[in-house]
Amino acid sequence: RGSLLDTLKREVATTVRDVREKGAASVLKDAALDAVDFAGATASTVAAGAKTMASDLIDRCDEEPRQPRAAGAEGGGEEAGAPDGEKGGLLNGFRSELRSTVQEFR
Repeated sequence: RGSLLDTLKREVATTVRDVREKGAASVLKDAALDAVDFAGATASTVAAGAKTMASDLIDRCDEEPRQPRAAGAEGGGEEAGAPDGEKGGLLNGFRSELRSTVQEFR
């Protein structure tokens, strides 16, 4: 059972051996390529997560029933059935914008 210190010692010894065998420039090149691979994998994971979240939001918008607008409403954030001049809240505005964005993507 190795400790963290033992693992660190092995990694340092491996790095020193690589530098001696390949040269510093080659080891740095390998490290840079590994960093690019790591960044690419991370970006792919982030993109997949964003895609999943967007898909969930689109599905939620499709599930919510559309409320009919009051007669003469021009989409200014007024809620159907709300008294004249009463604006919908921030949440209703966000929902409206999200629905519009979803429609634009379709």
